[in-house]
Amino acid sequence: MKKILSIISLCLLSISQAQDSINNTDIFLNEKYKQKLPKIGKSTNDGLHYTLLSKESASVSIGKYAYQDGLLKEIIFESDTLAVDDYELSADENQILLATKLESIYRHSKKGFYYVYNIAEKTLKPLSNFGLGKINLAKFSPSGTHIAFMRNNNMFISDAKQETAITTDGKWNEIINGGLDWVYEEEFSLKQGFFWSDNSKYIAYYKINESAVNVFHVEMFGTWYNKYYSFKYPKAGEKNAEVSLAVYDVQTAQNKVVQMPSNVAGITESYMPNMFWDKKNQLVFLHLNRLQNTLSFLRANPQEDKLDAKVFFQEKSNTYVGVENASYLFLADNSLVFTSENLGYNNIFKLDEKGKNVKPILQGNFDVSEIVSLDEEKQILYFTSHESGASHTLLYKLNLKTGKHEKITPELGEHKVMFSAKNQFFIDTYSNINEPISVSLKDAAGNLVRTLHSNQNLQDSLSKLNLSKFEFFTIKTEDKVNLNAWILKPANFDAQKKYPVLFYVYGGPGVNTVLNHWQKENGLWFQLLAQKGYIVVSVDGRGTGHRGEAFKKVTYKKLGYYETIDQIQAAKYMSSLAYVDKTRIGVFGWSFGGYMSSLCILQGADVFKTAIAVAPITHWKHYDSIYTERYMQTPELNAKGYAENNPVDLAQKLQGKYLLIHGSADDNVHIHNTMDLTTALIEANKPFEHFIYPNKNHSIKGKPTSDHLYEKMTQFILNNL
Repeated sequence: MKKILSIISLCLLSISQAQDSINNTDIFLNEKYKQKLPKIGKSTNDGLHYTLLSKESASVSIGKYAYQDGLLKEIIFESDTLAVDDYELSADENQILLATKLESIYRHSKKGFYYVYNIAEKTLKPLSNFGLGKINLAKFSPSGTHIAFMRNNNMFISDAKQETAITTDGKWNEIINGGLDWVYEEEFSLKQGFFWSDNSKYIAYYKINESAVNVFHVEMFGTWYNKYYSFKYPKAGEKNAEVSLAVYDVQTAQNKVVQMPSNVAGITESYMPNMFWDKKNQLVFLHLNRLQNTLSFLRANPQEDKLDAKVFFQEKSNTYVGVENASYLFLADNSLVFTSENLGYNNIFKLDEKGKNVKPILQGNFDVSEIVSLDEEKQILYFTSHESGASHTLLYKLNLKTGKHEKITPELGEHKVMFSAKNQFFIDTYSNINEPISVSLKDAAGNLVRTLHSNQNLQDSLSKLNLSKFEFFTIKTEDKVNLNAWILKPANFDAQKKYPVLFYVYGGPGVNTVLNHWQKENGLWFQLLAQKGYIVVSVDGRGTGHRGEAFKKVTYKKLGYYETIDQIQAAKYMSSLAYVDKTRIGVFGWSFGGYMSSLCILQGADVFKTAIAVAPITHWKHYDSIYTERYMQTPELNAKGYAENNPVDLAQKLQGKYLLIHGSADDNVHIHNTMDLTTALIEANKPFEHFIYPNKNHSIKGKPTSDHLYEKMTQFILNNL
């Protein structure tokens, strides 16, 4: 009897283990392993409390809570009828700006209807006449007496009595006042196009004339006659929008256009990638020539009759000056603290008000990620960096008096932090490659105050799946370059067997995949492949970030060249290992990664037998001007670079199994890329598989869609690798 019971127990255990295998439906459709992270509140002025928007089935409320214990102190707004999507408190915390019915425009921008709520009087009023259309990004003045916003490409200002138009010439696809065009928002990571001065007297705003820019049409299916969404999209070498800056004087109701000096490089073909107000309420802004190798810092004083801008500092590069991820802030003495790569790594510098004295205040052979917060009273600067390795992001503090810095978060992995006002606390959102995200509240020294989210529930669910551990390692290329990598092996890995290998690649400038952070659904899909007997590998080749300027910028003017060499050599290294089946090596990538996976199978057909490319760039002439020209110059200046390393021109070299996927409504990497490559492959008489997701953008998201996409890729791998 005992033997029979033992056999039954073993059978039941076997069945249980089989049932606990991971699958795409649970990952993407049922979202069984998706973390429900807590909402991060907005700090109040005292730095001891935060406000948080809560939504229940039929009501919304905004509560005020204590950081120390998380207890609710008071409800400052509640409604059973208003569906609030977001909110902002005025600087004096007496009013709330409530956003409703928000809808996305581009990557960062949204528009919606706004209300103003007076906390003391408990009155709720629409910000504007809803019949005039939705509003883009309304913002209180620091004084709280006015609200600036954009609607229908024009700027407006409102007080308690009336609404005033700041501009009247705005028009869709022609003139944008206070907003951003597609390429500025996408490639400079800007979230808004206007900024209040600290004294509330002025509003600086972008004025963008995109009339001469070519239009891109996105076809939308599903109606009897298909519809089109059309927007301005400048491709490499083509006409860009003309961008200028203007300042509106609230007291005089007058606009002044910033006058540019004649000694700025590339003034007629240029960008203005950011602007700020300094401590003296003067406008400071950045200017890049079109080739993006000269960055000028300019200042203009709105108190002067003519708004003449003057250059007070410049940075130059033999390649490009990267500003898309740079940090800038002003100290009390009006000196500027900023990050720059001009000494070889992304370090922190201080520039005096006149721009005559610039010096590093944090220098080392590591890249700073960003400046997070400043405690001016204690002269402490908080920042995140990759000092502990390119794969890790940790929090540090820099003493501005002594120049010494020290680590605050010692755990290797990724720390995303948000400080409270006055820097008494910070929220630490932490994960590593084998541990899901946890969220905790810590004091400024890094001591735990309380745990906001434990990942224990997800850990418990994942523990039933017999998952493997990601491992970091290094590959040395034939050029003696050490490349960071991770590997995921099947849980029952046997070194005496031979396994197929799938490479996961991105490879674009400054972007890494070999990161010590939780990879969410993508990482779980890799686990699914490992359970099916595949080894998954990712390698950060030359051109990726967090390892200094030289490592990142070696790909300048020849995107795809070194990156492909490194992936091919990494694949050759893997094929030399005793437990790898060198006849079964594949590669998968998305966006720039789709470009790379395509190049890998076209240029490395002797190594890569299978490739999946999702939303790939297939020729750099198809991509936007700011991104492409930053790394490639213009097609006119770098004809050779544009002619090489394009999947479209290499289609005849395809030998293995290739799956090409794209969303038809991709406004970023247009489906034009895939259609051109499809045409080239057909003309070369090459067999391949092809799939289009109607009306889906660059991310191809959606519960049934994601499940379908990843199941399709899974089956392709099972059948062809």
